[in-house]
Amino acid sequence: MAVKLAPKSISTLQFTCRLTCPQIEQLWHMYQAEWWSRGRELEDVRRAVQHSDLIFAFCDSETSRLAAFARVLTDYVYKAVIFDVMVDRPHRDTGVGRLLLEAITSHPALLFVEHIELYCRPELVAFYRKWGFTADLDELCFMRKKQRPFTRMTHATLRRSSQDFKPGRAEVLIEGESPPNIQTAHHRETRAIDRVGPRSRVAVK
Repeated sequence: MAVKLAPKSISTLQFTCRLTCPQIEQLWHMYQAEWWSRGRELEDVRRAVQHSDLIFAFCDSETSRLAAFARVLTDYVYKAVIFDVMVDRPHRDTGVGRLLLEAITSHPALLFVEHIELYCRPELVAFYRKWGFTADLDELCFMRKKQRPFTRMTHATLRRSSQDFKPGRAEVLIEGESPPNIQTAHHRETRAIDRVGPRSRVAVK
């Protein structure tokens, strides 16, 4: 069935590959409206955007309000994985989702990537098939390991090992019983990860 477009809605949107601080807050609100991303912290969303390889978004050309969003992690050769494909509720059923997928699948940096992958709910399989995605992965299985971040630790510090030192290696040590300063540990972890290998190619205004 053909997608019905609303020309007025589409015509007021413009594409962007970077988000402003207000748009990141709008993205955070969009996450809270979805069952699979509800509860995500604003600072974590900010970090996820900063460390994604490619950002795809449409915003209102007059108000700059975020209307649709997706992000991609990729090595630009073998794999590219699409995450967090979302359209804000007022813009749904207008064809913005189609524009978003077309922007991703036609991006010059992804044209030579061997596999572009995503995962979705069963009811969305038919939508993604229009762009060549398939659920037939032969004998491959989707697997996940769920981890508990720093918020579950009693006390976390980062240090470089003095005995078995390797450049860029950071060890996470859990010690003590005192209440943790989660924000401090969180930012220390970020700086350690950035020293290991900064990956961010996404500018945040």
